Amino acid sequence: MIGDNTPFAISDLLDEQDWSEFEQSYYSSGRPPYAPRCMAGLILYAIIHGVSSLRAIERMARIDLGCMWVSGGIFPDHANIGRFIIRHEKALNGSFFESLTQSVINRTGSHNHAVAGDGTLIEAACSNYNLIKEEAAVLPLRMARLHSKKRPMMNS
Repeated sequence: MIGDNTPFAISDLLDEQDWSEFEQSYYSSGRPPYAPRCMAGLILYAIIHGVSSLRAIERMARIDLGCMWVSGGIFPDHANIGRFIIRHEKALNGSFFESLTQSVINRTGSHNHAVAGDGTLIEAACSNYNLIKEEAAVLPLRMARLHSKKRPMMNS
């Protein structure tokens, strides 16, 4: 859509956040993970656009220019997106959400004692996030079942 500055606004808000809580959970050796700012941006952008499936987020990262801008051009697969959500669930629901909300309040000039929004939009976004979170939680179980089916049975 021409004139849609949503990706720029989301990027600016994400740039204002402290990512140290996310980064502390990764090892200093091995292959570097996707940057938490990029992964959170990808998920946030998807939720804002009503996307509620890990595979759809994966697809969106590859074809939506606004999404590419927000996520820094990363193309994680659905399993990596799910693992990120599971690994950082506490931060995403707690400190990050509070910090992001505070950034929105500051940017809009609102006061934290009088913040309101369209309840249906907020409910829809929360519903999409809960669907994504549920899918992320089920993914390791599916992978484990698939992996166990591939193993040959050993007779004792």
